[in-house]
Amino acid sequence: MKAAIYCRTSTEAQASEDRVSIPEQLEACEGLCQEKAYEIVERYIDAENYRDAKGKLRSPSGQRKDRPAYQRLIRDALAGGFEVIVAWKEDRLYRGIFAVVPFGEMLEAIQKQGRKITVDFVEGTFDEQMLYIKAAMAKIEIENMQARMMMGKRGKAKRGQFPGCAIPYGYDLLDGHLVVSEDEANVVRRIFNLYIEGLSIIEIARRLNTEGVPTKRLSRHGWHRHTVWKILRRTQYYGEWQYDGVTVSCPAIVTRETWDLAQSARKRRRKFSSRNTHCTYLLQHLLYCEECGHRMTVNTIYNKEWPHARSYQCPTSYNYPGMATDCAPLRYIDADALETVVWTEIDRKLREPELVKEGLRARLAELEEAKNEAKARAATLERKLASLEDQRRTVIRWARMGHITEEDMAIQLQEIEEQGEAFREDLEWAIETLALKSDALDAQDLMWRFYERVKDKLDHLKAEPVTEEKLGDRRELAKILLHRVWINKEGEIRIEGHIPEVPDLMFFTSSLPRYR
Repeated sequence: MKAAIYCRTSTEAQASEDRVSIPEQLEACEGLCQEKAYEIVERYIDAENYRDAKGKLRSPSGQRKDRPAYQRLIRDALAGGFEVIVAWKEDRLYRGIFAVVPFGEMLEAIQKQGRKITVDFVEGTFDEQMLYIKAAMAKIEIENMQARMMMGKRGKAKRGQFPGCAIPYGYDLLDGHLVVSEDEANVVRRIFNLYIEGLSIIEIARRLNTEGVPTKRLSRHGWHRHTVWKILRRTQYYGEWQYDGVTVSCPAIVTRETWDLAQSARKRRRKFSSRNTHCTYLLQHLLYCEECGHRMTVNTIYNKEWPHARSYQCPTSYNYPGMATDCAPLRYIDADALETVVWTEIDRKLREPELVKEGLRARLAELEEAKNEAKARAATLERKLASLEDQRRTVIRWARMGHITEEDMAIQLQEIEEQGEAFREDLEWAIETLALKSDALDAQDLMWRFYERVKDKLDHLKAEPVTEEKLGDRRELAKILLHRVWINKEGEIRIEGHIPEVPDLMFFTSSLPRYR
């Protein structure tokens, strides 16, 4: 029989720990396959952090269902790539309701195909009938463990000890108490002084990275601007910190006066922050960095040299100033110049109504497909809720027949109820999504009416000067017609749109102004 091995660690650090390391898991799983004469066709490993659908960095926790290798395992199983799934323990595959749902759906789909897939563990056995109940029990155990940990940390805080989370930069831990690490403390004092003198957190991070000052965890990326921001906000540095409402004293690194001056400077700068755009950007939420894949942010600069200047910037280039060399050319991109290039292409396509209609029809088809997926999801969840009701009755019958104790019955009924609650929440989401998709389908008519309204104004929209009102109308059309716009460090632009025949590549020359 063809077998696939799945291994997982919750954090990248655990991947090298002997107790749960990937090599240890692989060795155990391969031993089981050899013992049972399974032919190993693939090994699926989740050990590294990954980015979710929203671009947020995640660790491969067993409670998450979007782990890359886990999702690939499920897809390959549905495609018939193997007949056996082997893991070290059940909790390597899933821990909790949300992670187990796609696995259970995969098993159901394979059964409907007239096939069977075996799930084998090195430690423990697999019981499909108890799949959701055991997942719910795992979720309860995780929550209880977290509650016990929080209670223990709060007890430490009451005794004046550090609660055990990440040790702040500038300190070491000695017998459970924070003590000053003088080398790091000097860096903390320097950060406060530079900020009070007028340097931005980005410039401070750039200086530290340029000088090679190590971070607490010796990050290869260097100093993140947010790390500097957190240092300026932490109350520990003037000798006081709080944990879950408990106030604890610790050695001070800066005076309270210095800390207060930094907070006053932060409040003053917030008023004139570049994030206070109050401007319309044609490509806001549509422009992406080709080098790192992050969505680019907007930035409005207020100063004498560039009054009210608009620009786009790659977040990687300023989160790690002085380190993100690939994205450095995208630190500031002149919004006026970039938007002129993109709008010229949009204007050209808008003068071809048939292409616009075709693009809207394609978008309509996408929304219809999403609507059908939400409808199918809702039907599946309704069947699962009905199945849970059958399980509830079975557990009660087992108790009446004396197969399980009343205590066991109460535990299992609670787990079934919690799982049902999770399914009902998921069902509500599917129904809401279905409604939103229906609204979006209805909105297609409104989109076309909007296009009809502005198509006779194209010459007006194209003419200078570009007022906020014009830019607002341009943006509405861009949201309808564009999907994503990509730009790389060479200044090349690639447009993904809902209108056909959009050129694969346009060029935004590097000679256009960029703020430094």
